[in-house]
Amino acid sequence: IGSKRSSEDTIGKFGIGFNTVYSITDTPMFISDNNLCVLDPHREFVDTATHERPGGKFLMTPDFRHSFRDIISGFDMLGKVDADNGTLFRLPLRDVFCSKIKQDNNGILLNLRQIRNQLKEFSEHAKDCLIFLKT
Repeated sequence: IGSKRSSEDTIGKFGIGFNTVYSITDTPMFISDNNLCVLDPHREFVDTATHERPGGKFLMTPDFRHSFRDIISGFDMLGKVDADNGTLFRLPLRDVFCSKIKQDNNGILLNLRQIRNQLKEFSEHAKDCLIFLKT
């Protein structure tokens, strides 16, 4: 649960905004402060995930980066993003299996083509939609 709920003036205070990512992915991930965080509500990809802690937070040591270079490579933005001074998100699109969360929400399944079209449309407007401020 986020820490914004007590502030009426804060974006994200209701805690539902980020949950919209589950319409396109089952395992959102992000890198922040030299940690890889993987959210895995179905507990299918993170071996250490439990019902109480459905995911994992991993310090990105050199050994970790080497052992999980396939996952870390998904965050490579070729020098365009400085993840050391912010947070970098990765939302792996689901392809082979259907999301249990998406089915539970409204029974409509999006196929990969629809998701890619939505992402393309969103990317055309993203600069006007996303604002993250660091104070």
